[in-house]
Amino acid sequence: MDSTSPDIILRSDLKAPFDIHAVVIEEDTAMVLSADTNIRFSAEHTIRLMTSLLEHKPEMPGTIVTRGKSPYCFYAIVHDFDQNPSFRADWVASAVDMALRKCADLAIQGLAMQMLGSVYGTQSESWFLDHLTKRLSNQHIDFPRRILVLNQIPGP
Repeated sequence: MDSTSPDIILRSDLKAPFDIHAVVIEEDTAMVLSADTNIRFSAEHTIRLMTSLLEHKPEMPGTIVTRGKSPYCFYAIVHDFDQNPSFRADWVASAVDMALRKCADLAIQGLAMQMLGSVYGTQSESWFLDHLTKRLSNQHIDFPRRILVLNQIPGP
């Protein structure tokens, strides 16, 4: 099988002309950007709850946290709210590289990806697209075959 660059489609919604097997979502080290906003009351004792909060280890910037299947959710850790600015271009670049490697490892054919660094950060959309296309053209990859790049946060 010949390796070629995947097709890239730019859209503002998840209506792709192909099946999406994984989604890359912009996230922070504490994973609060994707946290459920519904308040839930827990039967867990307050001390146990506070202990688990104190023991929580933040994710490493520039990495990917994988959750779920069909589609996979790749959380791109590109923000650290303990820093100003909260994101760095090298974290975005590293997360893109890791997401593409995960696609190869999992044989993901259809990928949807937010424009990392421009959803909650001030990175330009053109920088992200430049980095993505350069990364794809510099490497022979079999997966993903198609990428849907989301130029805004999909609504309900």
